[in-house]
Amino acid sequence: SSPSSAPSSCGDVLSSSKQKIDLTGDPFRPVVALDGRSMVVVAQDSRSGATYASFYSLESNIWVIRSVFREDYYSENMLDTYVVSLSGTTALVGISMADDCKGLLSLYEQNQYGYWEKREDVFGPKE
Repeated sequence: SSPSSAPSSCGDVLSSSKQKIDLTGDPFRPVVALDGRSMVVVAQDSRSGATYASFYSLESNIWVIRSVFREDYYSENMLDTYVVSLSGTTALVGISMADDCKGLLSLYEQNQYGYWEKREDVFGPKE
């Protein structure tokens, strides 16, 4: 499937609405995905080692945090790499070093009220 917004329009949104956003903890190497008026930022907290996925929406040209999820499957070293994909109301977040380096891929969906919900771990340990 194709993205819901052209890359040039995403760039226009970013440059016209730049602002400092607050991230949970002390973020280390954040990874960002943007799709139109939605953004997800994934980063490891350098103090606790936990990984956070933070979801934002662009409202009146201000990025507003909508949901934050903590992944307890984290690596104690700071070598985790993340893959983030965002398309419309669906996001995938991959964490390479989770579950003893087996990896984790989680699916998130935005509900009708604009908040994000974790649907399942597509790949990785089951709760």
